[in-house]
Amino acid sequence: MKKTVLAILILFLAFGMFAQETTKNFTELSYMQDSLGISDNGGKVTVTQDVKLEQLMYNYTKAFKRQPDKVWRVQIYFGIGREARFRAQDIKENFENNHPGVPTYLVFEEPHFKVKVGDFDTKLDAERLKAQLEEEYGTLFITEDTRD
Repeated sequence: MKKTVLAILILFLAFGMFAQETTKNFTELSYMQDSLGISDNGGKVTVTQDVKLEQLMYNYTKAFKRQPDKVWRVQIYFGIGREARFRAQDIKENFENNHPGVPTYLVFEEPHFKVKVGDFDTKLDAERLKAQLEEEYGTLFITEDTRD
């Protein structure tokens, strides 16, 4: 008899744990407003969801927003020394004249001068530009950078 009552009690508690839901107005779910760019215009939306899901979504969006924007670029020049600086400037100007509209960056990471081009969201897009430029610039590299 005690085992049966204990089993029913455990079963009842188990169902109670999975049935936790909360009802909130859309204005209380700030992480959804931020991610969707929606403001309160007087309409009413009721969202019913598990408390754990709300916490999970909040943590995910908070962590995601802290990451800087990553972009893929093609490095078309790499050199060291004083001459490398002037060579890098010439290559940058030449590229800008021949490929208008493609962002171009002259980067100095001591002691190296680099010229990088493009601001691509995917590595595949950077690979396409690399394939177009290989004949003109020789050895090229794909790099992952932070958006300036």
